[in-house]
Amino acid sequence: MNLIFYLEARYIKDDEGNIFNTEGVLRFPLWERYLEVFDHITIVARVKYEPGYQGNSEHLANGTNVSFFELPYFYGPLDFLKKKSSIIKRIKESVDLNGVFLLRVPGQIGTLAAKFLLKNNKKYGVEVVGDPYDVFSKGAVKHPLRIFFKYKYFYDLRRVVSNASSTLYVTEHALQLRYPPKVNTFTTFASNVVLKEDYIRNAPKELGSLNRKIRIISIGSLEQMYKAPDVVLKSVKLVNELQQNFQVELSWLGTGKYLEDMRILAKDLQIENSVSFEGYISDKSEIIAHLDKSDIFVLASRTEGLPRVVIEAMARGLPVIGTRVGGIPELISDKLLIEKNDPQALALKILFLIENSSTAFEEGRRNIEKSRLFSEKVLTNRRTQFYQSLIRNK
Repeated sequence: MNLIFYLEARYIKDDEGNIFNTEGVLRFPLWERYLEVFDHITIVARVKYEPGYQGNSEHLANGTNVSFFELPYFYGPLDFLKKKSSIIKRIKESVDLNGVFLLRVPGQIGTLAAKFLLKNNKKYGVEVVGDPYDVFSKGAVKHPLRIFFKYKYFYDLRRVVSNASSTLYVTEHALQLRYPPKVNTFTTFASNVVLKEDYIRNAPKELGSLNRKIRIISIGSLEQMYKAPDVVLKSVKLVNELQQNFQVELSWLGTGKYLEDMRILAKDLQIENSVSFEGYISDKSEIIAHLDKSDIFVLASRTEGLPRVVIEAMARGLPVIGTRVGGIPELISDKLLIEKNDPQALALKILFLIENSSTAFEEGRRNIEKSRLFSEKVLTNRRTQFYQSLIRNK
């Protein structure tokens, strides 16, 4: 059985026809979970050909039993509008493919695919991985049409989900409440994060004494302001102003167009010597090394699905502070949740953990146990049931 899988991700093709995804996890190793049920996967996504491109083999997205149905490459709403007619033409052609249809939503590609699949009386399933209502909230995106996009994509996603024959959410409750499935459809939840048993620590490390540097870590793309790096930087400034016993240092893993703006902000806040921007890191062992030398993990996101980085930090035994958005409240203790866009609240939570090392240790231990719910065995069973429901409902 062929799986026709619609994605919002962007890909690059080299001279030999190899296709790469340079950020995120939407590449060949991820497809292996689908190939346990399906014979072949056809990825429907935008692909840009770059002559002379030299890709990293770790970023390869096509391969044995995985091919691409290429859409015109676009970046951003304006570019989409310029190429809309050719994009629509290709998506219309894609719904004539033979197989089972799966849309990873939200996004414009999935929304258009759902429209033409319904017109052709074809059923589809959805993986709901994000929330446009939060994505286009104030402060997350800088665009003159932000409010328009917020409500348009919100209602688009509700419509796409309500017409799906099978639904998988990355959250246990949050996305289900805002984007409910239709009655009597197969519905389940499973994070995109799958933890190998050897990734999960046996015990958290001690936070240590106050007479040393405290290392804070946050991970996220700086292509947009979704992860609120400005809030995190301001909180570091506040923590170091509020006490004299120790020095807080921040490591940020991730890059994007706002990186230089955040460097400037750190300098303006006079904390540039306490902040390290490490860039994008794809090597898992290197990410683990950064987590293991840190004391506290922070994710001050303005929007989220169910964040991989939080689960990975939990598995390494770190106490985690996060915002009340998306699936974050399903992961971490209520006592370490804050509202978004509140650097003062974040600073106070950081101070609370540092001044209460026993609580930090207990949070780390709790997080290790919670992370075991994302073990390969538990999540594979849920996903397999979802994939089988797609075949039954074809």
